[in-house]
Amino acid sequence: MKNEENTPIQNLHEHILSLAQKYPKKMALVACDQEGAIIEEITYGQLAKNIEAAASYLRGLGLKKGDRVALAFKNSPALLILSWAAWATGIVTVPMDTKRDTSESYQYKLNLNNVRVLIAQGGVLKDIEGKYLKGIEVVDFIGFPAFAEASAGRPDAGNAAVEWEESLSHPALVLFTSGTTGHPKGAKLSLLNLIVNADGIRQWLKIRGVDTFLVNLPLHHINSTTFCLSTLLAGGTIAVPPNYSNSHFWQQMAKTKATITQTAYDSGSVSPETIPFWSIFLCTISIPRPSASRPCSRAAPSLSRPIIPIRTFGNRWPRPKQRSLR
Repeated sequence: MKNEENTPIQNLHEHILSLAQKYPKKMALVACDQEGAIIEEITYGQLAKNIEAAASYLRGLGLKKGDRVALAFKNSPALLILSWAAWATGIVTVPMDTKRDTSESYQYKLNLNNVRVLIAQGGVLKDIEGKYLKGIEVVDFIGFPAFAEASAGRPDAGNAAVEWEESLSHPALVLFTSGTTGHPKGAKLSLLNLIVNADGIRQWLKIRGVDTFLVNLPLHHINSTTFCLSTLLAGGTIAVPPNYSNSHFWQQMAKTKATITQTAYDSGSVSPETIPFWSIFLCTISIPRPSASRPCSRAAPSLSRPIIPIRTFGNRWPRPKQRSLR
């Protein structure tokens, strides 16, 4: 098992600062709307400042190392920034499933983790009954850079500087299973767990600083969480739409100039032998000749710059052997 001496970074905050110093004007996070239009761009220089602002905000809410904070957000740069700031200061995040969690699910997950602060994006709690959040401080997220103003005057905020974690071994994240056969199960992960996993993916798929990762799966899933960290380790760019859109997928890919993303397949129409073990592919954007054909025409809309898949990773690595049950 890897220890911290074998990891690519020893400190999450210092890694972000080093990227900000090397590539202050390079895009770290890009937010797009459902159709793929860019609505926010955050450089690595700005990311470092936002991480520090978010850490101060969390401290202003009275949160300290070892505390657990619940985050109710749709996919957004703000969710990543809050998560990374929390992990860099030893605070454990509990991301909620804003699409499927019921009032009872909120109560169960929050109480199981002894959460006392829930930070919520505007509108995501509209269907959650207040009685299920009894004893929980619900904080409406108001966006950057208003964090300092939001915590000003709080008696528990204090004036002490933010204390950054110097290592990766502390708990960072609690992710829940879907609860198909009963109550969801919480999996506790350390920051070291997350970084080692992300670095393995980065090396395996050769993610580089020139890559842009388009987030399609929810950020309360380990897949998107890991791939965002893999891209951060590589110094690449993360493009974040609010949610997956089957009808606008290709516009999102084209307009964000993504080079790597997650894909899904229809198990009823694709044979197991033809699908990649990891449903991830690399693609490039090019301007075709008028007669150029469009790949994946069934899913691709009419684009001025269609996306041309290069290869699937399933063709590069062998699929795992399947055991016979006989």
